[in-house]
Amino acid sequence: MNRPPLITLFLALAGTCWLQVGCSRPAQEIARPRNVLLISIDTCRADYLGCYGHAGGITPNIDAVAGEAVVFDNAYSPVPLTLPAHASLFTGKLPPAHGVRANIDDRLAASEVTLSEVLREHGLVTGAVVSTLILGSQFGLDQGFDTYEDVAGAGDPSAQRPAAETTRLAVDWLGTHGRDPFFLFVHYYDPHAPYNPPEPFAGRWAQDRYAGEIAYVDHAIGELLAELKALGQYDSTLIVITSDHGEMLGEHGEETHGYFVYQSAVRVPLVVKPAGGGGSRRIARLAGLVDVAPTVLAQLNIETPPDVAGEDLSGWLTGARPDGDTRDPIYCESMTPTVYGANPLLGVVTERFKYIDTTRPELYDIVADPTESHDLIDTERNDAELLGASLADVLEGQAGPDDADSAQLDDEQRSRLESLGYVSGTGVERDLGMDPAREDPKDLIGFHVQITLLPTLAAEGRHAEAAALGDKLLRERPDYARGHFDVAELALRQGDRPRAVRHYSRAIEIEPGFFRAHLRLAVLLRSERRLDEAVGHLRRAVEIEPDRTEAHGLLGLSLAEQGRFDEAVVQFREVLRLDPDDARARSYLAEALSRMEQPSR
Repeated sequence: MNRPPLITLFLALAGTCWLQVGCSRPAQEIARPRNVLLISIDTCRADYLGCYGHAGGITPNIDAVAGEAVVFDNAYSPVPLTLPAHASLFTGKLPPAHGVRANIDDRLAASEVTLSEVLREHGLVTGAVVSTLILGSQFGLDQGFDTYEDVAGAGDPSAQRPAAETTRLAVDWLGTHGRDPFFLFVHYYDPHAPYNPPEPFAGRWAQDRYAGEIAYVDHAIGELLAELKALGQYDSTLIVITSDHGEMLGEHGEETHGYFVYQSAVRVPLVVKPAGGGGSRRIARLAGLVDVAPTVLAQLNIETPPDVAGEDLSGWLTGARPDGDTRDPIYCESMTPTVYGANPLLGVVTERFKYIDTTRPELYDIVADPTESHDLIDTERNDAELLGASLADVLEGQAGPDDADSAQLDDEQRSRLESLGYVSGTGVERDLGMDPAREDPKDLIGFHVQITLLPTLAAEGRHAEAAALGDKLLRERPDYARGHFDVAELALRQGDRPRAVRHYSRAIEIEPGFFRAHLRLAVLLRSERRLDEAVGHLRRAVEIEPDRTEAHGLLGLSLAEQGRFDEAVVQFREVLRLDPDDARARSYLAEALSRMEQPSR
């Protein structure tokens, strides 16, 4: 007997009431909010919140909000990475459209219109408190905020701010601005690895420190909401609680996040309390981070900017949407495997199925198989083809910039982020095409997990252990440029300069456009007085990244040491064009000009 494909059965069920708990409830009026509070909990799995079924009593404060809010049971992040996900949260666009595909190296372009910019234009005072360096102002998410409290310069070697301090800063901000119509974005980072909650949370959840971190954040959120109530602003505030992505916790071989797009990494909580409350409602229909910006704007009767991929969820806040209202599949991606030369992971999710396109595509029934343990790709090929066509439809028209704007990070900031397991965007591809000859990301998860350990081991001073691991990994993949760079960094920490030079050079041979390798190698060559070679690498560095002041400055110093003061002046002036407040460049420029004016002997 020929039975209809699973996707057809799913569509036939689309009008049934399991898509929205309480879907027969009549629509109700909700008040227009005076204020907006957007809370993002970094690395928070939906299934660790009580309102999403966790029985451990971890999140009483969030659960209390959920008791008078709309809870979207099937909400998704488009990418399991902090910076790209927040870029989607604020623009309502998918990563291919806004161009931020990786942490560390990418930044949101100033040309992108953000939620904060629109709200400020419409009279709200805007403020943000973020708790990790990866959301620092240098990554572009500060646009549209009157005040933006990031962690830059905070002196914390872990590159993060604890939840208690985040809440304190947010409460202080409310004390100053809470009487005015406001938009406040508060970001908590604590559930990100490593998991080190303070007491009493560490003791109470000693067997699950990740849960302890979420409990700690929930406590901090409770204090923030208490302040909002004390100011008399709670009822008039639209509150959105969500996360940028989840955490794999060892599932499918991945300990943290950023590589795979399985449920534990991309399914996120989305709790929306309208102004005035309105009672609890659960929605099983698909939702995504891209829906937050258009929903907030609609609640304030503000027109949504063009080219936004997200949908306005306001109808679901009132119960006005008709039974059976469906939407296109939700998109998710991971470009991280392309760093290793593998294909990307491009997925679409429906209320029941997930299709992942890569070298060996995958199909899962996420209702019957929420852990995605049973791949249906060989038995349900018709469904896979239909969802593959849906993926192509989602991506059509989503093309954004060919390349992302680059973030300006110094070596210390970059090292702090890499020690948290972030993979540099170096080598990340922007092309969404699939090459059947490339490796499948599933085959490289072990290598990925180990390579991300190198900066962490180095930061902990375990240099010998890191060096041994680096050598092992390079034997496995001798043409991985980033691996050679990491081994060179380790050799430098151990004082082995010749080994560092060899591996920096090899990284450049493999990837000629590797800016950091050129820069770091030039520093080493300068220290050995090999100025001609250093100048060559620095000239290449400024060609690759013409807006990086450190490359221009170092090139200027190297040229001056060679007595080529006229060329050095050009470089120092370029530094000052890029950063007029650079006092050192101004001093170097004055010195070079004075040397040019001295008569030759």
